[in-house]
Amino acid sequence: MKRTCTFLAGLFLLAAVTAACSATPTPAPVATNAPIPTQAQATVSSSSAASGQPIVLGAFAGATGVLKVYGSYEDEGWQLAQEDLNKQGGILGRQVEIRFMDDASDKDQARSIMERFVATPEIIGVMGPTSTANAFASDPVAVKAGLPVIAVSNNAAGVVEQGDVVWRISIPEDRLEPAVVKRVVNDLGIKKAAILYAQDDPFSQTGFDAFNNALKQLGVQITASIAYSSKTPDFGPQIRQLLAGSPEVVFVAAYAEDAGNFLRQARSGGLTVPIVGNLSFNSPTQLQVAGSAADGLIIGSQWWIDDPDPLNQAFVKEYRAKFNRDPGNFSAMAYDGAFVIKAALEASKDVSRAGLQKGMSALKGYRALGAPITFDKRDSFSDEPIMLMVKNGQFVKFDPKALK
Repeated sequence: MKRTCTFLAGLFLLAAVTAACSATPTPAPVATNAPIPTQAQATVSSSSAASGQPIVLGAFAGATGVLKVYGSYEDEGWQLAQEDLNKQGGILGRQVEIRFMDDASDKDQARSIMERFVATPEIIGVMGPTSTANAFASDPVAVKAGLPVIAVSNNAAGVVEQGDVVWRISIPEDRLEPAVVKRVVNDLGIKKAAILYAQDDPFSQTGFDAFNNALKQLGVQITASIAYSSKTPDFGPQIRQLLAGSPEVVFVAAYAEDAGNFLRQARSGGLTVPIVGNLSFNSPTQLQVAGSAADGLIIGSQWWIDDPDPLNQAFVKEYRAKFNRDPGNFSAMAYDGAFVIKAALEASKDVSRAGLQKGMSALKGYRALGAPITFDKRDSFSDEPIMLMVKNGQFVKFDPKALK
């Protein structure tokens, strides 16, 4: 269902950031081939109303269906991004309109939505969808039409390779997970590990490959590599296979809503060793599903809710006030996607599809709510992921001593 998000203008977030920082940072221009500024350094207009027609962006996610535990957070991230962009004077003096559509976690609907975005001339760029599978179904439509796509949560291999208008701001699994494996193996002294993965999902397959290759490179014995079908809610057989090999840690590349369910069944089934999860585990909803079984879970992340950066804490405060729940990683990445587009358009000073593509090509990286990222051939990476674990139902900084 199509919905155009409209919000009241105000200065709430800007005031929160100013109060936290004591002074507003001096705006920094974006030069071609120069690193893009932090969001807090972006140009802020003193005008209460932007001139000209609004800049229109498309956004879509699985707000319903199997991906709703992530897509609903993306929807909220875009709602807040639109509101905050317009509080700050919009982009190049024009207000911003983000047109959100729900693909219902369905590949055919994702493709249909992208076709509608392509056929709408005023839409100059698109953010989404939630899953890599849906991106593989929809992105080729945008590539053929030359409509830039900002992937905020498509972390499997092959996403940006679909075409030169596809850009990814979320760190892909094949770059994130090897760094996670190295930290876990070294910090916990791991000699034996097992892997569980969803065999029918490209994102999970990428996670498996990343875990598997990294463990082999580090000389860790892999006691079992077990595939499962995302259509099977009972993990009993897989858990028994994992236990049979006596691993010291289990790496899991799960599909969507399987993450919390697996944690609950694993702990009740006697699996007590540390569990390291892929991005599917990085959701407040999954922690709620797992309950106390989530304690001790380890993940690598691009964003952390308790990052003390004033901009992040202002975002968290406003998000809670607006949606009555904590933001998640998917909220933050969606929010950042809109501000990456802002920086790109300010770099090119051309509000068009070609202008957005030109601006994205001028950016070397980005730092906003999460870890600083660097662009490399339209893809993103970070030198060091944010290592987190779950304690008392909340993500906290990874502490190896607490798991030994």
